[in-house]
Amino acid sequence: MLPAVSEKTASPVPSAPPVRAWTLALVLAVFAAGLLCIMPDFQAYFFGDEHFYTDSAIRMHETGNLLTPAYADGSPRFNKPVLSYWMILAGFRAFGISVLTSRLASLLAGLGILLLAFRLSRRLFTAPAIAFTTVLILAANLDLITASMRATPDVFLTLFALLGLSGFAGLLLDDRPRPGDAWCAYVGAGLAVASKGMLGILLLAFAFLFALARRNRAAKLRALWQPLPMLVGLALALAWFVAVYVKYGDLAVQGFLQDQVGNRVSSSARQVAGNLSSYSLGLLFSFFPWSLLLVAGLIVNRPALKRTVTSQAPAFLFILAWYALLLLVFSPANLTRTRYLLPSFPLLAAAAAALLVAAFDHPALERIARKILQSVIVLLVPLALILGLMADALIKPRLGFAAAGLLLLAGGLFAGLRHASRDRLRVLFALATFVILWDFQFLVRPAFPSSPAYAMTRVLQDAGAKRAFYPRPQPTMTPDQLAHYKEKYASQIRLVSGGTIRVDRLELPAYLARETTRLPMICVGDDVRLFPSNRFSAIRSGAIYKADIGPADIRRILAAPDKPAALDSLFIPFYVVFPTRPPDASAIGPRHAEEPAAPPDDEDADERSPAP
Repeated sequence: MLPAVSEKTASPVPSAPPVRAWTLALVLAVFAAGLLCIMPDFQAYFFGDEHFYTDSAIRMHETGNLLTPAYADGSPRFNKPVLSYWMILAGFRAFGISVLTSRLASLLAGLGILLLAFRLSRRLFTAPAIAFTTVLILAANLDLITASMRATPDVFLTLFALLGLSGFAGLLLDDRPRPGDAWCAYVGAGLAVASKGMLGILLLAFAFLFALARRNRAAKLRALWQPLPMLVGLALALAWFVAVYVKYGDLAVQGFLQDQVGNRVSSSARQVAGNLSSYSLGLLFSFFPWSLLLVAGLIVNRPALKRTVTSQAPAFLFILAWYALLLLVFSPANLTRTRYLLPSFPLLAAAAAALLVAAFDHPALERIARKILQSVIVLLVPLALILGLMADALIKPRLGFAAAGLLLLAGGLFAGLRHASRDRLRVLFALATFVILWDFQFLVRPAFPSSPAYAMTRVLQDAGAKRAFYPRPQPTMTPDQLAHYKEKYASQIRLVSGGTIRVDRLELPAYLARETTRLPMICVGDDVRLFPSNRFSAIRSGAIYKADIGPADIRRILAAPDKPAALDSLFIPFYVVFPTRPPDASAIGPRHAEEPAAPPDDEDADERSPAP
């Protein structure tokens, strides 16, 4: 049984000055500004599952049907509840359809997670330094950063789960819960269900199991019994499910259950063991470099960490129990995704912050932290030199800016270390981690195009096209063709064009067999040779780099007399192919009668349950 506590004991951490509001606001501002630089550009970042949600939100925006999520072709998609689609739709309604507006709600959710994490950490551990360190750890966490830039439900689920956990923490750990705790608990759980489904139900299971494990279980169960908040949370959770069941019947339920349960349970003991290992050891990487500091703190200041855990046992048990429940649920799955555990990260960050603040009381850990940052400075200089050489070899000035950014970071860390207190050392760690991640996402990745959508959209818009075809994958295609003809590129065109270009799927042979079509077709690489020059005109429209670029390619470009030609050989080109008859905007528009296109496949994401 878990021990009962009458009042939470103050965390045994060294005294620290209170966290000023402007300091927290500055961290939030840096987080938001950094991500806003990256979010508008598919070249910098795109996640395959995004197209399910952006396509559906575009259809909702165009048709006004807010009840039914749908694929690009209009067929219903009941895999996830509707709330996440509405969050994306809100950005479209407020500012128009674009890449940035599809992700604005995710950024706001990320900021909300940081604020809620500060509040909950302060409540669990009382010390302002711990709450602020929690925010620093999360703001520099790659998983939260990427979730806050994706038009997917993960960040919304994490936000609402954290809202629910903050309420349940008050109900279960405080003798005198606050009036709003029950509302946070059950409204948060209801919204978590409405954003991604069954994982929100785990919140309720966790709360009641945790209450049953307490010595004063009867009192805690009474604290959880809050009829009105429960009813409101239940209404939020079930409203959409009831509505779609009334309209679509068993089809809606089957689609949801197939995605949420389906064939996701692995029958392989090796897979389960691998998931357990990946999720457990993965925390070291997900929370790097903080995990490195924690290991060092455990070595040099174990007594302080032990005192912290002992004095705050209920809080640590609450955190570890939530993480253990998620680990138990996802380890038997046949997919391994670190983002599945993202709802546990805010609480884990709070636990890590409490241990770090206590461990930093020892001068040895402060010296270790300084040495780690000094090592980072030493590594940044040659890394910047390599990026500078690549900028010249690949004729990519953006890499030169990335190199300059790393050198500026090295200089800033060097200056900061000269006068940094142990509290400021944690700020330097967060700053170094965030800037390195930002430098890679904003400056390095866009130098290697990952999407031809912008170029294809420009070509189609210049031709006045309102509709185009995109090859549907076929069993006869090669692995490279299947990789290139993913639905995500068609979806990106819809989004980049502001929803003005409709892109449908159609088999290449079916398109080539037509004699009267006036709609353009998109193709990749050598497939352009399938289009006879006497019937079609191909316009190169963007490219992506080959996936297997390595040091040998860089050396070859450096040694090549014609660097642009050598660089071009690393591209896989995309084309928009028009019939030889000059494009006519009225003919290419959506009203042109054509054979119905094939529905999009989910081949490039794990949203659908994999085949047995």
